[in-house]
Amino acid sequence: MKLFKSKDFYSVALAVVLSLAVVAISASAATTISTSISTGGTLDVAGATELNGGLTMDTDKFTVANTSGNTSIGGTLAVTGASTLTGYLGATSTAGFSSLASFYGGFISSASSTVSGALTAAGYLGASSTAGFTGLSSLYGGFISSASSTVNSTLTVSGVFQASSTALFGSGGIVIGTTTRAIKIGDLSSTVPGSGVGLTDSVTKAVEVNADDNDTARSTGIQGIGVRSRLMIYADNSTEDWAVDGLTKYSAVAKNQNISAGVMGRWESTGATTLIGSGWGVAGVIGRIGTEAAVAISDGARAAALMAFGNNAIGNAFTGAGKYVGLWVLQSSTATMDPFDYGIEIQNDAATVGVKIGTATTDIELQGGDTIRNLSASSTAMSGRLGVASSTPSKTLDVAGSALLTSTGTTTVNVEATTAGQGSCIQLTGTDGANYAVYATASSTNTGHLVVEVGRCN
Repeated sequence: MKLFKSKDFYSVALAVVLSLAVVAISASAATTISTSISTGGTLDVAGATELNGGLTMDTDKFTVANTSGNTSIGGTLAVTGASTLTGYLGATSTAGFSSLASFYGGFISSASSTVSGALTAAGYLGASSTAGFTGLSSLYGGFISSASSTVNSTLTVSGVFQASSTALFGSGGIVIGTTTRAIKIGDLSSTVPGSGVGLTDSVTKAVEVNADDNDTARSTGIQGIGVRSRLMIYADNSTEDWAVDGLTKYSAVAKNQNISAGVMGRWESTGATTLIGSGWGVAGVIGRIGTEAAVAISDGARAAALMAFGNNAIGNAFTGAGKYVGLWVLQSSTATMDPFDYGIEIQNDAATVGVKIGTATTDIELQGGDTIRNLSASSTAMSGRLGVASSTPSKTLDVAGSALLTSTGTTTVNVEATTAGQGSCIQLTGTDGANYAVYATASSTNTGHLVVEVGRCN
């Protein structure tokens, strides 16, 4: 109790009170601390605080470098409101934005960048190098590639796919969906040139498909198909159905030399080729007909492996000295001439009729203008001369060799004269070259006898 009675104690206490009063008065205004300050509790600052020597919190968890102002955050930075960055925003590791982030000055990624959610670009999205999208990407404003672009997996196009230059599709090919017009190349007009794909000296094909077997023998039964078209029909719609529709259309053209066609089939060999096996071969165009179920063919209908028909919008469409034909077999006038062994060969061992030609009034015109005409189901007429084993017949029927005539009836040979007053005559040639005429006169003067005399039949 002696301490409180001492004059020194009261002096010290008064000095402390005065000091605290001065500090309180000074802290309520601007205060400059030029030395270190340490407090074990909370330091409340109601006004602005200037820290000019840098800032360090928890050793390295949050630091602000002196002079440069570079800031380092050792943990997660959570921003609940809007953040405006007028300069550069860099992230050496992952930068996550849980809400919408707007980059008005652009966005630069020097390394691989991943967007795990939706990335919406209202303007231009550019990539100076590779841009990878692991999920679905929607480009509502379009997509422009100024250089070569590669799609390593599936590219799904629900609208129009356009390429102003070359578009390459790798070994995986391209699969088009189920629309009624999956691929359309160019628009054509019958009156306006230049509406389709331009054919020039360097570009002569609208579509080109190249395929090879890489010089590797395929297993037996494995086909090589360059282009395949399959059309499935499940209900009758009273129209023609074509798996492939080829059309070559002229617009006021005077065609001179060579051949044009709606569909051209070619077979060629660049090396020595051997065709082995009876009944098998090669062809420029093959028509195959087959079925996995019974097909009922009504009277007048036909099931044909190959068919030719004419279909014109106007009558008498083809005029002039030329012929309008259904099937034309000819030798090309280009390259090396190599005549066909047979113009047409038909092998149909199982059928009772090998060839059937048209209707009762249809002719078969032979070289030189001679014709064979089918008058009815039981008769055939021929105009001109017919040579058997003779290419230069001198008579209507010229047989170079022996003739064998057989019949199941009582009449084997019937020789008649069609002119009234003239009898039938058979002319024979003797070994000495003399001619003999064998004929019958009127029955009233020479009943049952033939007349044989030297000379020709008149």
